[in-house]
Amino acid sequence: MLQLFCPGAKGVLLASQIAISGENYLRLRVFGIEGSHTWYQEDPNRLLFDPLDGPRQVLMRATPWLSADAQKATFLPSGHQSGVGVEKQKAARKGHSRITEEVIK
Repeated sequence: MLQLFCPGAKGVLLASQIAISGENYLRLRVFGIEGSHTWYQEDPNRLLFDPLDGPRQVLMRATPWLSADAQKATFLPSGHQSGVGVEKQKAARKGHSRITEEVIK
């Protein structure tokens, strides 16, 4: 599927439920003029960055050397799964140590 992103970048989405050796496999890859990023669902704390002019870099979630925007997007500590519900994520942002019944509803 051809996609159009802001500000005018083009992309392609490929999806398959029957790809050989891709059993229950989710991988996101973004390619740009300066390099590429790869993220694997099986290893959610790591983002691989392959710059055009250098070696691969492994970016870890919730580390101090990430950009301010990246740190805002990774409010859960490293090692915690990000697939929790939106309300639970909001509670985690507020620093709640436990989720109340109202949030779970």
